[in-house]
Amino acid sequence: MPDYMDHVQELQAESLARHVDAARLKSGGAAVLVCVDCDRPIPAERRAAHPTALRCVYCQSLLEANARHYRGQA
Repeated sequence: MPDYMDHVQELQAESLARHVDAARLKSGGAAVLVCVDCDRPIPAERRAAHPTALRCVYCQSLLEANARHYRGQA
């Protein structure tokens, strides 16, 4: 019978697999097809506008908001 730690390890393994797959998609500065954070497809318009984009607009916005938040506390 699986317990809580089995579930956590399964989630970690899935997360690691997603990150490995995302790293494999990176090629010479070209945009990836899926967001490295949420695995959702990055729209063609975003990839065209930002060829080195690694994240969808939503995840990039969160990343930038968190950076502003932590920078403001220093």
